[in-house]
Amino acid sequence: PASGVSVINDTTITCTTPANTAGDADVTVANDFGSDTLVDGFTYNTAPEVSGISPEHGPIAGGTAVTITGDHFTTTPDTSVTFGGTPASGISVINDTTINCTTPANTAGDADVTVSNSNGSDTLFSGFTYHNAPQVSSIDPDNGLLEAGTPVTIFGSDFSEDGLSVLFGGLPGTNVVVQDSSTITCETPLYPIPDLVGVEVANDYGTGTLAQCFEFLPPSGAPPMNLTDVDITNLYPGDMVRFSITGDPGAAYGLFLSLDPGPTKTQWGWMGLGNQFRLLWIMNLNAGGYQTFPYEVTDLGVGFINIYIHALVDDNPLIWATGGNNPNGTGSLMWGFN
Repeated sequence: PASGVSVINDTTITCTTPANTAGDADVTVANDFGSDTLVDGFTYNTAPEVSGISPEHGPIAGGTAVTITGDHFTTTPDTSVTFGGTPASGISVINDTTINCTTPANTAGDADVTVSNSNGSDTLFSGFTYHNAPQVSSIDPDNGLLEAGTPVTIFGSDFSEDGLSVLFGGLPGTNVVVQDSSTITCETPLYPIPDLVGVEVANDYGTGTLAQCFEFLPPSGAPPMNLTDVDITNLYPGDMVRFSITGDPGAAYGLFLSLDPGPTKTQWGWMGLGNQFRLLWIMNLNAGGYQTFPYEVTDLGVGFINIYIHALVDDNPLIWATGGNNPNGTGSLMWGFN
């Protein structure tokens, strides 16, 4: 029997369905004067059942694409999915056993996953785990040589092996091991230039960076005037290129851009720099015996450009030493771009 039966008029009755098993049910109306039946007039549907979710974890920022599996997921427009009570986005009922959606933001920890529609709801308790992004607080030691293999320990929080990578100035460290959630050990990569770089720890849950925390040092006794480019291929206007000059701590050097083959005089000053030369940088090397220099490639309308470095001989007037491969002379670099 239905409940709440109300005869509105000679053609209309309202009522509330009783519980029943899934499937079609005959609907019968009876009174003192007889009865009539609408065969298979009403269909009972089973409430959704949630059995699993993949992946089972993601960042607290949300945005993880997940697939929920189960049964009795109908394609009714009222289907909803929540994670810890917060609605998911991008819900797509693929078929009776599969739903795709995107996780919302949430706090760290386990979250219940609930699927609801007009036929009912079901919950997979603690079905999805939210993780904080990693944080980097310090590194020990904080310096090493350009050559690969300096053992370091990185300290922080929320470290995980899921999708883990460690970058030193954009280059991947090696032999990376998560000792625990606050400690990572690894070895530094081969780095092309002396520089003070940031260390980045990334995993499936986000990225943590500690800026300018590790210094790549030139080897002891490195020859002066060592000009190196991180990436000299496929350069275009607007690209940033980093150079490094190594030499004696405190020594003064100048960095020049040239559209010509370069200076040929044994000594020259400002007058020797024609319109085809541009002074980019003058600086004393730091206590580590190096300085780095970022240069933004500009559209010079030429097929190649040269970068020259010169040791300062005298500053009144300005005179710069040259000499090709002379240790106290000029180094150069050429690249092509469109």
